Amino acid sequence: MTIAENWNKFVAPTYAPPQIKLISGKGTKVYDDTGKSYLDFVSGIAVTSLGHANEEIAEAIYGQAKKLGHVSNLYANSVTEELAEKLLIISGMKNGRVFFANSGAEANEAAIKYVRANKPTCKLIALEGSFHGRTMGALSLTGQLEKRAPFEPLIPKVDFIKPDSINSAKKKLKKSAGGIWLELVQGEGGVNPLAKEFVSQIIQLTKDHFIALVVDEVQTGMGRTGNWFAYQEFDFMPDLVPIAKGLGGGIPIGALLISENFAKVIQPGGHGTTYGGNPIAATSALTVIKMIEQQQLLENVKRQSMLIRTNISQIPGVQVVRGMGLLLGVVLNGDYSKKIAQRAQQLGLLVNAVRPNVLRLAPPLNISSAETTEGIEKLSEAIEQAQDE
Repeated sequence: MTIAENWNKFVAPTYAPPQIKLISGKGTKVYDDTGKSYLDFVSGIAVTSLGHANEEIAEAIYGQAKKLGHVSNLYANSVTEELAEKLLIISGMKNGRVFFANSGAEANEAAIKYVRANKPTCKLIALEGSFHGRTMGALSLTGQLEKRAPFEPLIPKVDFIKPDSINSAKKKLKKSAGGIWLELVQGEGGVNPLAKEFVSQIIQLTKDHFIALVVDEVQTGMGRTGNWFAYQEFDFMPDLVPIAKGLGGGIPIGALLISENFAKVIQPGGHGTTYGGNPIAATSALTVIKMIEQQQLLENVKRQSMLIRTNISQIPGVQVVRGMGLLLGVVLNGDYSKKIAQRAQQLGLLVNAVRPNVLRLAPPLNISSAETTEGIEKLSEAIEQAQDE
Protein backbone atom coordinates (compact mmCIF):
# COMPACT_ATOMS: atom_id res chain seq x y z
CA MET A 1 0.00 0.00 0.00
CA THR A 2 1.37 3.42 -0.96
CA ILE A 3 1.75 6.35 1.42
CA ALA A 4 -1.24 8.06 -0.21
CA GLU A 5 -3.44 4.95 -0.07
CA ASN A 6 -2.70 4.35 3.59
CA TRP A 7 -3.23 8.03 4.47
CA ASN A 8 -6.53 8.29 2.61
CA LYS A 9 -7.75 5.10 4.27
CA PHE A 10 -8.10 7.01 7.53
CA VAL A 11 -7.81 10.75 6.79
CA ALA A 12 -10.48 12.72 4.90
CA PRO A 13 -9.22 13.35 1.34
CA THR A 14 -9.55 17.14 1.43
CA TYR A 15 -5.99 17.61 0.13
CA ALA A 16 -4.09 16.07 -2.77
CA PRO A 17 -2.69 12.61 -1.93
CA PRO A 18 0.64 12.96 -0.06
CA GLN A 19 3.73 11.56 -1.75
CA ILE A 20 6.07 11.44 1.25
CA LYS A 21 5.63 10.70 4.95
CA LEU A 22 7.58 12.99 7.26
CA ILE A 23 8.85 11.50 10.51
CA SER A 24 10.99 14.20 12.12
CA GLY A 25 12.53 17.61 11.62
CA LYS A 26 15.31 19.78 12.93
CA GLY A 27 15.81 23.41 12.06
CA THR A 28 15.26 23.98 8.35
CA LYS A 29 15.23 20.26 7.49
CA VAL A 30 12.65 17.49 7.70
CA TYR A 31 13.16 13.73 7.31
CA ASP A 32 10.89 11.11 5.76
CA ASP A 33 10.31 7.47 6.69
CA THR A 34 13.26 6.36 4.52
CA GLY A 35 15.66 8.74 6.26
CA LYS A 36 15.88 11.13 3.32
CA SER A 37 16.28 14.80 4.29
CA TYR A 38 14.53 17.77 2.72
CA LEU A 39 15.28 21.47 2.98
CA ASP A 40 11.91 22.90 3.97
CA PHE A 41 10.94 26.05 2.04
CA VAL A 42 7.24 25.51 2.85
CA SER A 43 7.42 25.73 6.66
CA GLY A 44 4.04 24.08 7.09
CA ILE A 45 2.60 26.88 4.90
CA ALA A 46 4.42 29.72 6.68
CA VAL A 47 3.81 28.28 10.15
CA THR A 48 7.07 26.86 11.55
CA SER A 49 8.69 30.27 11.47
CA LEU A 50 11.65 29.26 13.66
CA GLY A 51 12.18 25.85 12.11
CA HIS A 52 11.34 22.35 13.30
CA ALA A 53 11.87 20.90 16.78
CA ASN A 54 13.07 24.23 18.12
CA GLU A 55 14.47 23.39 21.55
CA GLU A 56 13.67 26.73 23.16
CA ILE A 57 10.04 26.55 22.05
CA ALA A 58 9.78 22.89 23.10
CA GLU A 59 11.20 23.62 26.56
CA ALA A 60 8.87 26.58 27.05
CA ILE A 61 5.83 24.51 26.06
CA TYR A 62 6.88 21.66 28.35
CA GLY A 63 7.41 24.03 31.25
CA GLN A 64 3.98 25.60 30.80
CA ALA A 65 2.29 22.20 30.35
CA LYS A 66 3.66 21.14 33.74
CA LYS A 67 2.38 24.37 35.30
CA LEU A 68 -1.03 25.18 33.77
CA GLY A 69 -2.45 23.69 30.60
CA HIS A 70 -5.95 25.04 30.03
CA VAL A 71 -8.45 27.04 32.06
CA SER A 72 -10.77 28.64 29.43
CA ASN A 73 -11.52 32.34 29.21
CA LEU A 74 -13.67 32.24 32.33
CA TYR A 75 -10.47 32.96 34.23
CA ALA A 76 -7.42 35.14 33.66
CA ASN A 77 -3.93 33.71 33.29
CA SER A 78 -0.65 35.59 33.24
CA VAL A 79 0.90 34.16 30.06
CA THR A 80 -2.07 35.00 27.82
CA GLU A 81 -2.24 38.48 29.30
CA GLU A 82 1.48 38.95 28.63
CA LEU A 83 1.08 37.78 25.03
CA ALA A 84 -1.81 40.19 24.41
CA GLU A 85 0.25 43.09 25.76
CA LYS A 86 3.25 42.09 23.63
CA LEU A 87 1.16 41.82 20.46
CA LEU A 88 -0.25 45.31 20.97
CA ILE A 89 3.28 46.66 21.43
CA ILE A 90 4.82 45.10 18.32
CA SER A 91 1.74 45.95 16.23
CA GLY A 92 1.78 49.58 17.33
CA MET A 93 -1.92 49.28 18.17
CA LYS A 94 -1.96 51.56 21.21
CA ASN A 95 -4.98 51.11 23.50
CA GLY A 96 -6.19 48.21 21.37
CA ARG A 97 -7.36 44.77 22.48
CA VAL A 98 -6.69 41.17 21.42
CA PHE A 99 -9.20 38.39 20.84
CA PHE A 100 -7.55 34.98 20.85
CA ALA A 101 -8.66 32.17 18.54
CA ASN A 102 -7.18 28.92 17.22
CA SER A 103 -6.60 29.65 13.54
CA GLY A 104 -6.57 32.28 10.84
CA ALA A 105 -10.07 31.38 9.71
CA GLU A 106 -11.37 31.85 13.26
CA ALA A 107 -9.60 35.20 13.52
CA ASN A 108 -11.30 36.32 10.30
CA GLU A 109 -14.67 35.07 11.56
CA ALA A 110 -14.18 37.27 14.62
CA ALA A 111 -13.35 40.22 12.37
CA ILE A 112 -16.59 39.67 10.44
CA LYS A 113 -18.58 39.83 13.67
CA TYR A 114 -16.81 43.01 14.77
CA VAL A 115 -17.53 44.69 11.44
CA ARG A 116 -21.17 43.61 11.37
CA ALA A 117 -21.70 44.53 15.03
CA ASN A 118 -20.27 47.98 14.32
CA LYS A 119 -22.36 48.56 11.19
CA PRO A 120 -25.35 46.17 11.02
CA THR A 121 -26.70 45.07 7.62
CA CYS A 122 -23.56 46.39 5.92
CA LYS A 123 -21.81 44.97 2.89
CA LEU A 124 -18.46 43.24 3.27
CA ILE A 125 -15.84 43.85 0.59
CA ALA A 126 -12.84 41.70 -0.31
CA LEU A 127 -10.47 41.34 -3.25
CA GLU A 128 -10.60 38.95 -6.17
CA GLY A 129 -7.96 36.26 -5.74
CA SER A 130 -7.97 36.63 -1.97
CA PHE A 131 -8.01 33.85 0.61
CA HIS A 132 -9.29 34.33 4.16
CA GLY A 133 -10.12 30.80 5.30
CA ARG A 134 -12.44 27.86 4.72
CA THR A 135 -15.11 28.35 7.39
CA MET A 136 -18.34 29.71 5.98
CA GLY A 137 -17.80 33.36 6.83
CA ALA A 138 -14.14 33.45 5.87
CA LEU A 139 -14.90 31.47 2.72
CA SER A 140 -17.55 34.04 1.79
CA LEU A 141 -14.76 36.64 1.67
CA THR A 142 -12.40 34.43 -0.33
CA GLY A 143 -12.12 35.78 -3.86
CA GLN A 144 -11.64 32.42 -5.55
CA LEU A 145 -14.85 31.17 -7.15
CA GLU A 146 -13.68 27.56 -7.38
CA LYS A 147 -13.41 27.43 -3.58
CA ARG A 148 -16.73 29.19 -2.90
CA ALA A 149 -19.02 27.66 -5.52
CA PRO A 150 -19.49 24.15 -4.02
CA PHE A 151 -20.74 25.62 -0.73
CA GLU A 152 -23.04 28.41 -1.85
CA PRO A 153 -25.20 30.06 -0.66
CA LEU A 154 -22.69 31.65 1.68
CA ILE A 155 -23.20 34.70 3.89
CA PRO A 156 -25.02 37.54 2.08
CA LYS A 157 -23.90 41.04 1.18
CA VAL A 158 -20.33 40.24 0.15
CA ASP A 159 -18.78 41.88 -2.90
CA PHE A 160 -15.35 41.80 -4.56
CA ILE A 161 -13.08 44.34 -6.20
CA LYS A 162 -10.15 43.81 -8.53
CA PRO A 163 -6.69 44.06 -6.95
CA ASP A 164 -4.91 47.30 -7.79
CA SER A 165 -8.01 48.66 -9.57
CA ILE A 166 -8.79 52.06 -8.07
CA ASN A 167 -11.89 52.42 -10.28
CA SER A 168 -13.25 49.10 -9.02
CA ALA A 169 -12.59 50.19 -5.44
CA LYS A 170 -14.38 53.52 -5.88
CA LYS A 171 -17.47 51.76 -7.26
CA LYS A 172 -17.78 49.33 -4.35
CA LEU A 173 -16.46 51.27 -1.35
CA LYS A 174 -19.54 53.33 -0.56
CA LYS A 175 -21.30 54.09 2.72
CA SER A 176 -23.22 50.81 2.42
CA ALA A 177 -19.94 48.97 2.98
CA GLY A 178 -18.99 48.12 6.54
CA GLY A 179 -15.53 46.68 6.05
CA ILE A 180 -12.93 45.78 3.46
CA TRP A 181 -10.49 42.88 3.80
CA LEU A 182 -6.99 43.25 2.34
CA GLU A 183 -4.08 40.85 2.09
CA LEU A 184 -1.14 43.13 1.36
CA VAL A 185 0.45 40.08 -0.23
CA GLN A 186 -2.08 37.56 -1.52
CA GLY A 187 -0.43 34.31 -0.44
CA GLU A 188 -2.81 31.65 -1.75
CA GLY A 189 -3.66 33.91 -4.67
CA GLY A 190 -0.17 33.53 -6.14
CA VAL A 191 1.99 35.64 -3.80
CA ASN A 192 0.70 38.89 -5.28
CA PRO A 193 1.71 42.08 -3.43
CA LEU A 194 -0.68 45.01 -3.70
CA ALA A 195 0.56 48.28 -5.18
CA LYS A 196 1.19 50.97 -2.57
CA GLU A 197 -0.82 53.55 -4.53
CA PHE A 198 -3.83 51.22 -4.54
CA VAL A 199 -3.53 50.64 -0.80
CA SER A 200 -3.29 54.40 -0.22
CA GLN A 201 -6.50 54.94 -2.18
CA ILE A 202 -8.25 52.19 -0.20
CA ILE A 203 -7.19 53.81 3.07
CA GLN A 204 -8.62 57.16 1.96
CA LEU A 205 -11.90 55.60 0.81
CA THR A 206 -12.34 53.83 4.14
CA LYS A 207 -11.86 57.15 5.94
CA ASP A 208 -14.26 58.96 3.63
CA HIS A 209 -17.07 56.42 4.10
CA PHE A 210 -16.40 55.18 7.66
CA ILE A 211 -15.50 51.69 6.49
CA ALA A 212 -13.53 49.32 8.70
CA LEU A 213 -10.13 48.41 7.25
CA VAL A 214 -9.30 44.77 7.96
CA VAL A 215 -5.78 43.68 7.02
CA ASP A 216 -5.48 39.90 6.99
CA GLU A 217 -1.95 39.18 8.26
CA VAL A 218 -2.48 35.46 8.81
CA GLN A 219 0.26 34.58 6.33
CA THR A 220 2.25 37.83 6.24
CA GLY A 221 2.38 38.61 9.96
CA MET A 222 4.84 37.81 12.73
CA GLY A 223 7.98 38.83 10.87
CA ARG A 224 7.42 36.93 7.63
CA THR A 225 7.76 40.08 5.48
CA GLY A 226 10.73 41.61 7.31
CA ASN A 227 8.50 43.70 9.57
CA TRP A 228 6.36 42.36 12.37
CA PHE A 229 3.39 43.04 10.09
CA ALA A 230 3.18 43.87 6.40
CA TYR A 231 1.10 47.01 7.03
CA GLN A 232 4.12 48.52 8.80
CA GLU A 233 5.92 48.55 5.45
CA PHE A 234 2.97 50.56 4.06
CA ASP A 235 2.99 52.86 7.11
CA PHE A 236 -0.66 52.87 8.22
CA MET A 237 -2.75 51.40 11.04
CA PRO A 238 -5.67 49.06 10.26
CA ASP A 239 -8.82 48.75 12.34
CA LEU A 240 -8.71 44.96 12.64
CA VAL A 241 -5.84 42.52 12.01
CA PRO A 242 -6.40 38.74 11.93
CA ILE A 243 -3.17 36.79 12.59
CA ALA A 244 -2.20 33.12 13.01
CA LYS A 245 0.24 30.75 11.21
CA GLY A 246 3.72 31.92 12.32
CA LEU A 247 2.38 33.27 15.62
CA GLY A 248 2.70 29.92 17.41
CA GLY A 249 5.75 28.57 15.63
CA GLY A 250 3.89 25.33 14.90
CA ILE A 251 1.35 25.34 17.73
CA PRO A 252 -2.24 26.23 16.67
CA ILE A 253 -3.12 29.76 17.75
CA GLY A 254 -4.79 32.72 16.09
CA ALA A 255 -5.72 36.20 17.19
CA LEU A 256 -7.60 39.30 16.11
CA LEU A 257 -5.85 42.57 16.89
CA ILE A 258 -8.55 45.15 17.56
CA SER A 259 -7.93 48.90 17.34
CA GLU A 260 -9.09 51.26 20.07
CA ASN A 261 -12.06 52.42 17.96
CA PHE A 262 -13.42 48.87 17.78
CA ALA A 263 -12.34 47.61 21.20
CA LYS A 264 -15.79 47.89 22.80
CA VAL A 265 -17.94 46.95 19.80
CA ILE A 266 -18.53 43.43 21.15
CA GLN A 267 -19.31 42.99 24.84
CA PRO A 268 -19.40 39.84 27.05
CA GLY A 269 -21.46 37.11 25.41
CA GLY A 270 -21.06 38.52 21.90
CA HIS A 271 -18.26 36.20 20.86
CA GLY A 272 -15.97 33.56 22.33
CA THR A 273 -14.06 30.32 21.95
CA THR A 274 -13.17 27.60 24.42
CA TYR A 275 -9.53 27.15 23.46
CA GLY A 276 -8.62 30.70 22.46
CA GLY A 277 -5.64 32.03 24.40
CA ASN A 278 -4.76 28.58 25.73
CA PRO A 279 -1.73 29.08 28.04
CA ILE A 280 0.38 26.45 26.26
CA ALA A 281 -0.24 28.01 22.84
CA ALA A 282 0.29 31.48 24.29
CA THR A 283 3.62 30.37 25.77
CA SER A 284 4.75 29.13 22.37
CA ALA A 285 3.76 32.44 20.77
CA LEU A 286 5.55 34.48 23.43
CA THR A 287 8.69 32.41 22.91
CA VAL A 288 8.51 32.97 19.15
CA ILE A 289 8.30 36.75 19.64
CA LYS A 290 11.17 36.81 22.13
CA MET A 291 13.41 34.73 19.84
CA ILE A 292 12.68 36.93 16.83
CA GLU A 293 13.67 39.94 18.90
CA GLN A 294 16.74 38.41 20.55
CA GLN A 295 18.12 36.93 17.32
CA GLN A 296 17.25 40.03 15.25
CA LEU A 297 15.43 37.86 12.75
CA LEU A 298 13.58 40.69 11.03
CA GLU A 299 16.94 41.77 9.63
CA ASN A 300 17.77 38.19 8.67
CA VAL A 301 14.50 37.96 6.75
CA LYS A 302 15.53 40.98 4.68
CA ARG A 303 19.01 39.57 4.01
CA GLN A 304 17.77 36.15 2.95
CA SER A 305 14.99 37.68 0.86
CA MET A 306 17.53 39.71 -1.11
CA LEU A 307 19.72 36.63 -1.58
CA ILE A 308 16.78 34.65 -2.96
CA ARG A 309 15.51 37.44 -5.21
CA THR A 310 18.93 38.24 -6.67
CA ASN A 311 19.80 34.65 -7.53
CA ILE A 312 16.50 33.03 -8.46
CA SER A 313 15.50 35.90 -10.75
CA GLN A 314 18.53 35.01 -12.90
CA ILE A 315 17.51 31.37 -13.42
CA PRO A 316 16.40 30.65 -17.02
CA GLY A 317 12.65 30.05 -17.03
CA VAL A 318 11.94 32.48 -14.20
CA GLN A 319 10.08 35.67 -15.15
CA VAL A 320 10.19 37.46 -11.81
CA VAL A 321 10.39 36.89 -8.07
CA ARG A 322 7.69 38.84 -6.23
CA GLY A 323 6.40 39.17 -2.68
CA MET A 324 7.81 40.54 0.55
CA GLY A 325 10.50 39.26 2.90
CA LEU A 326 10.42 35.47 3.07
CA LEU A 327 7.00 35.14 1.48
CA LEU A 328 8.07 34.98 -2.14
CA GLY A 329 6.49 33.87 -5.40
CA VAL A 330 8.67 32.56 -8.22
CA VAL A 331 6.75 33.38 -11.40
CA LEU A 332 7.63 30.98 -14.22
CA ASN A 333 7.44 31.37 -17.98
CA GLY A 334 4.96 28.49 -18.22
CA ASP A 335 2.36 26.50 -16.31
CA TYR A 336 4.65 23.84 -14.89
CA SER A 337 5.05 24.76 -11.23
CA LYS A 338 3.77 21.36 -10.06
CA LYS A 339 6.35 19.58 -12.16
CA ILE A 340 9.11 21.75 -10.70
CA ALA A 341 7.84 21.18 -7.16
CA GLN A 342 7.98 17.41 -7.77
CA ARG A 343 11.50 17.65 -9.17
CA ALA A 344 12.58 19.79 -6.24
CA GLN A 345 11.16 17.25 -3.81
CA GLN A 346 13.18 14.50 -5.48
CA LEU A 347 16.26 16.69 -5.07
CA GLY A 348 15.54 17.24 -1.37
CA LEU A 349 13.78 20.63 -1.43
CA LEU A 350 10.17 21.30 -0.45
CA VAL A 351 8.41 24.15 -2.27
CA ASN A 352 4.73 24.81 -2.92
CA ALA A 353 3.07 25.16 -6.34
CA VAL A 354 0.54 27.79 -5.35
CA ARG A 355 -0.54 28.59 -8.92
CA PRO A 356 0.10 26.80 -12.24
CA ASN A 357 2.94 29.23 -13.01
CA VAL A 358 3.93 30.27 -9.48
CA LEU A 359 6.02 28.56 -6.79
CA ARG A 360 5.68 29.84 -3.23
CA LEU A 361 8.77 30.01 -1.02
CA ALA A 362 8.34 30.48 2.73
CA PRO A 363 11.45 29.22 4.55
CA PRO A 364 11.94 29.73 8.31
CA LEU A 365 12.80 33.25 9.43
CA ASN A 366 16.05 31.98 10.99
CA ILE A 367 17.34 30.25 7.86
CA SER A 368 21.08 30.71 7.32
CA SER A 369 22.70 32.08 4.17
CA ALA A 370 24.25 28.67 3.53
CA GLU A 371 20.83 26.98 3.69
CA THR A 372 19.31 29.67 1.48
CA THR A 373 22.06 29.13 -1.09
CA GLU A 374 21.53 25.36 -0.95
CA GLY A 375 17.82 25.87 -1.60
CA ILE A 376 18.52 28.18 -4.53
CA GLU A 377 20.84 25.61 -6.09
CA LYS A 378 18.31 22.79 -5.71
CA LEU A 379 15.51 24.91 -7.15
CA SER A 380 17.69 25.93 -10.10
CA GLU A 381 18.39 22.28 -10.84
CA ALA A 382 14.71 21.39 -10.53
CA ILE A 383 13.70 24.12 -12.98
CA GLU A 384 16.38 23.01 -15.44
CA GLN A 385 15.24 19.38 -15.24
CA ALA A 386 11.58 20.31 -15.70
CA GLN A 387 12.39 22.40 -18.78
CA ASP A 388 14.42 19.58 -20.32
CA GLU A 389 11.51 17.13 -20.21
